[in-house]
Amino acid sequence: MPAACGKAYRPPDNPIPGSVVLTRGDWDDIGAAVLVGAGWAEMTPLSSQQTETSVVFLMITIDEEPGLLIVTPGSGGRLELRSVVGAAGERERDREAALLRAVSRRLQQLSGVDAAPVR
Repeated sequence: MPAACGKAYRPPDNPIPGSVVLTRGDWDDIGAAVLVGAGWAEMTPLSSQQTETSVVFLMITIDEEPGLLIVTPGSGGRLELRSVVGAAGERERDREAALLRAVSRRLQQLSGVDAAPVR
């Protein structure tokens, strides 16, 4: 996780600005949805850390740009996905949007079912 000193990463109460979406999905499908969705967005998760109220994924793009995906419970039983991609001061908003669309899409495909084909 992004902790050089070996301390566990804890997302701040107000995470750094990033692209955000609310989506329908099941909490227990987050990992599977990120694996598939990240691939669709030409990214891959390097590591993750889960608490009772969030899952944080350290990501990297095909161009070796860093990224974070933070998933928290949102309003109305939905999940809030927040993505920040790119080096400090050089956010890749298109890649953020692609990651959020892809993970949201996969979460919706998996919502309420045990399995779903990858399409």
